[in-house]
Amino acid sequence: MASSKIIEKIREWSVEGHINYKKHAFTRMVERKIKVSEVEEALQHSEIIKHYPDDKPLDSLLLLGYTSNKRPLHIVAAPDERSNYIWVITVYEPDDDKWDNKFTKRK
Repeated sequence: MASSKIIEKIREWSVEGHINYKKHAFTRMVERKIKVSEVEEALQHSEIIKHYPDDKPLDSLLLLGYTSNKRPLHIVAAPDERSNYIWVITVYEPDDDKWDNKFTKRK
């Protein structure tokens, strides 16, 4: 599927609440003080930074999205077209020291 169609689906599914979280994602979100509502907001306005086509059982993506408070979040997620859900694998706030000023490329 083309990148533009994938991101369209991710945005649509996140608005509809079609998001599943891996246990690892919840653990990291608690540690990093990231709310579920922030992940939902970021997914609705996300862009694809990197595609991992060899991940199993589903291809995964590194997404960049912003919350309503302009907090940048990197979300590793796997869109599942069979179920019309997004699997959130992990979430973190990108570090200024490791990423460029747009948070799209590693330094």
